[in-house]
Amino acid sequence: MGERTYSDALFLAIAHPVRRAMLERIADRDEVGVSELRTQFTEMTFSALSQHLKVLKDAGLIADRRDGRAIFYHLTPEPLFEVIQWMQHFQSMWQTRLDKLGQFLEQTEQGDDDAPTV
Repeated sequence: MGERTYSDALFLAIAHPVRRAMLERIADRDEVGVSELRTQFTEMTFSALSQHLKVLKDAGLIADRRDGRAIFYHLTPEPLFEVIQWMQHFQSMWQTRLDKLGQFLEQTEQGDDDAPTV
């Protein structure tokens, strides 16, 4: 177990349902202020909210802009492409397996004794 990589921070950030909900809320708007997020996540302390935002920011998923004392967050979606690429590997693997299963079932229905094993 070594040092965390960018990918680890990214997957850690999206692993938590509250952070995913925050990310969706931020993505729905051009910018979202901390005060608006506090009204959306009323069950959470300000400290917990700040910690979740820090995890998202450290993963590169959001960036902030300060205007005086107010902080506004916006989505930086580029790191999500890494998640998409990772998932596409599994999509092609499962597609291949499902194709083989489909061939097997077709051959089994036809009574073919030479059906390949899955």
